Amino acid sequence: MTWESGRGGCPTRLLYEFLLKRGANDNIALILAGWTSTLLAATACSIELAVSDTIAAGKVVPAMLSVHALIGVGEALVTLILVRTLDSKNATTNQCKHAAPFLGALLTATLLSPFACTYPDGLEWVAGQYGFLKEGAPLFIAPLPDYTLPALGEGAISTALSGLAGVILVGVFGAILVRLLQQSAPQRLAIVPAR
Repeated sequence: MTWESGRGGCPTRLLYEFLLKRGANDNIALILAGWTSTLLAATACSIELAVSDTIAAGKVVPAMLSVHALIGVGEALVTLILVRTLDSKNATTNQCKHAAPFLGALLTATLLSPFACTYPDGLEWVAGQYGFLKEGAPLFIAPLPDYTLPALGEGAISTALSGLAGVILVGVFGAILVRLLQQSAPQRLAIVPAR
């Protein structure tokens, strides 16, 4: 998943709600929202590439959208499966409503990541086709390069543990951020003058 993947979330939530208001089937609305999210992320990446003068927009946008339209089918199905699984009655009890998404991410990263396709992702494929894929010196050394634990080398166990570590790290940082925001919220409210 690319950095841009998170950018499609809010508009696709609006699309999902719009489709439901128009009477669309809930599963169809989820599939369309998941697919559209992938296309929006590909569009955002294409615009970044065009603005940085890496490649002309007229070339990169159609190429990225055509590749990601196919990738989006898989993303849409994963969206449907995860939402349905995490939205079940057992997963949404008061005791589990915050743990269920985290557990879903842990299971997905640990159990499914070893089966990820070894072919280039959409951006790498387009970059290879148009000749702007260049390997350079990294700005920093990634702690889990290429979704592996360096001590274990490449392989299914290394990929699974790397996915597990990534989810745990994001969860910890997210929990710390939420705690900090919750602690500072009363202070911000006290500063606002009464009208």
